[in-house]
Amino acid sequence: MKAEKDIWQGYLNEMRHDAIEKQRKTKPTDADIELLGHIIYVVKSFAETTRIYGMLSVEEEASCLNLENEPEAILYEAAEMLVDGCSLESMAEVLSNYYWVSQPEGYAATAAYIAIRGALLVQQDMNPYSIMQIISSMLPSEIREKCVRVCENFEARKQKKKEEAAKIYFETDFSRCAAPEIREASDWLERELSCMTDREIQRLLRDVDNHYLVQALVGMKQKTRQAIARNMSARLRGMIMADCYQSANIEDDAIAEGAIQITEKLKVLQACGEIMDAESRRMKF
Repeated sequence: MKAEKDIWQGYLNEMRHDAIEKQRKTKPTDADIELLGHIIYVVKSFAETTRIYGMLSVEEEASCLNLENEPEAILYEAAEMLVDGCSLESMAEVLSNYYWVSQPEGYAATAAYIAIRGALLVQQDMNPYSIMQIISSMLPSEIREKCVRVCENFEARKQKKKEEAAKIYFETDFSRCAAPEIREASDWLERELSCMTDREIQRLLRDVDNHYLVQALVGMKQKTRQAIARNMSARLRGMIMADCYQSANIEDDAIAEGAIQITEKLKVLQACGEIMDAESRRMKF
């Protein structure tokens, strides 16, 4: 095992030394900064999405890469290998071969190395923040700051696009659950939510895992979604809406699981008297 690690670490060391030597001999252009920032952004996206949705999610993230640009083409190949579940050793060998065959120059060599190193760190399921630190440490501080700003711009544009798409989905008036037993679980929850005050909804949301909330929301009607949405902070609402859009095609069983989890939390709060149930509310008023 140690010998295998030494081999793939050797591949990385050779590329790193070559990339650093090449970047020392050139001054980065605006195009170089944009390329480096984009590579860092995509690697970070790989790391973040794989932790939530698994390795298959990198296929969608990789769709924004320009295959006519060698470093981005290498990162695309890395994404394919991640999806296929390739080992660190095979990834390091194959991707280093791409590096040496393409012979990138200047900061393109740095971008190619960052793409390869980043993909290997994603395969190891390393924390996204740690990955950012490692891959950006290849760059001089002034250039690193510029690349991080480019990366942040890409993230802001992506988030805005996701929120716009999610808003359309979030406000669509339909209900996904068709199976009677699943529909019954969601209908009960929606009836209870429709009677609750904003303060009670906020109380419920404090106890609900966002993962289950997203699952349940996918199957809810527009009016219920909007009632829940207005009781979230702007930041949380944006995150939940984006996750709803991402989860639009989940199975009915997953929607039912979310509804059941929220229902259990709600019934506990009703039993404790923190939230009034719909029947008691009707009798009182």
